[in-house]
Amino acid sequence: MPLKNNQPYYFAVTAYSYDYLNITPFNDPGGNFLGYITETLESPIVPYSVKPFTFAGSVSQVATQVPAGSSDGVTYVEYIYPDQVTGDDYEVNFNDDLTWNLTNLATGETILDSVVTQADDYGYPVAEGIQVRVVGPAPGAKEYEWVGDRWISGVDAGLPLFFGALGNAADFFGSNVGPLDYKNVEIRWSFTTTQKGHFYVRTGTSVCGSSYCYSGFFDVPFTAWDVSTSPERQLNVLIAEQFGNVCFDSTWLPCDEDGAGREYIFVTNSTYTGTEDAGYASQNMLNDAGDMDVLYALWPRIRPGHVPADELADGQKLIIRKNNPNNPGVKYTFSTTKPEEATGEDVVIGNDLSNVKTVPNPYYAFYPEETDQFDRIVKFINLPPNKAMKIKIYNIAGDLLRTLERPGNTTNPEFEWDLKTAAGLWVASGIYVWVIEADGLGTTFGKMAIFPEVEQLDTF
Repeated sequence: MPLKNNQPYYFAVTAYSYDYLNITPFNDPGGNFLGYITETLESPIVPYSVKPFTFAGSVSQVATQVPAGSSDGVTYVEYIYPDQVTGDDYEVNFNDDLTWNLTNLATGETILDSVVTQADDYGYPVAEGIQVRVVGPAPGAKEYEWVGDRWISGVDAGLPLFFGALGNAADFFGSNVGPLDYKNVEIRWSFTTTQKGHFYVRTGTSVCGSSYCYSGFFDVPFTAWDVSTSPERQLNVLIAEQFGNVCFDSTWLPCDEDGAGREYIFVTNSTYTGTEDAGYASQNMLNDAGDMDVLYALWPRIRPGHVPADELADGQKLIIRKNNPNNPGVKYTFSTTKPEEATGEDVVIGNDLSNVKTVPNPYYAFYPEETDQFDRIVKFINLPPNKAMKIKIYNIAGDLLRTLERPGNTTNPEFEWDLKTAAGLWVASGIYVWVIEADGLGTTFGKMAIFPEVEQLDTF
């Protein structure tokens, strides 16, 4: 259900606990059942009220990415507090750990330092009247593509791609790969053009002494390639097998065992030479994962109704494409404009009087936000911020009853009238005309119907 502007909503946040010492199983005849003995396990309820509204003068812009670098990111600039906007130029730059900074180029001051978030939301800090939203993808796997007939599926390991079976190795066992070291990779299936992989055995203590210990350098029916470079670079792969199942044969091919035989494939960032790597041979696939240069992990299984041994063929590929995150080579620049200095296309489109309204209209007996019969309220809403205004109230005979003045430094888009004349008297039931004169914006007018309740004195 969408929220309505200027409609108050109420909520409360409480904390509660569970007293396990004071609750017994339902079948214990002598026990204390839930609620039998009163306890206060919830914090006091303190209601809060919020009232959504849209600023008439809000504006957003997109920062320019400096050509020297490139990424798949984008930076948005939101004007949150127009009266605090400086009109200065700004730059967004990135640290080695991919956190980012915001610098005011006019003053040289770093306004925001080492900000972590790059999510596409509004959970960003506000500084100097603006909210800079630096949106960018996470490092690593972005998408996959299968070329040719597909005979494998994936075991859902909670990874983002290929049915939950494919993603960054750092999110599987671990890795020491840096955020900018990921590559675009192709796994090219073939029984004729092959390479060797470094094999590890899960729960294979009788084979090599510990779970995920190294077991040898054996043939696999595929080759792995870094296609981010020219020429392409062949990569080492690591294979994990489950000891004792029908797939355990010192080669790679998934089977119908539970967990697909756990024939894991790990693609590394090291160049394949055709010879055993002493580093991989001395490491444990699980315990030492944080020290290994593993890019991607894949936990495949047989696709139902298919036979990999018969269907694996030349020309089939699994392509893994990486994200291009914001990085130290990337900068974004933008200029801000003070609302009062905006001209031409920079003028805030919503900074006008066309959406001004009165609520409630008609005013009939009362308004829900009033506290008693003497607290009467009619609101002018959607007023542009930071503009001095005069709000004049007339009766239908053209008599000026009241002039309200709003200061120029006001950002609240609402302004209240207490239904009184300049003499402090309540207005009578009838139709009234309002006229707003705003500095730099011109004049607008409207009408409203007022029907106050009959005054009932509490004491007399």
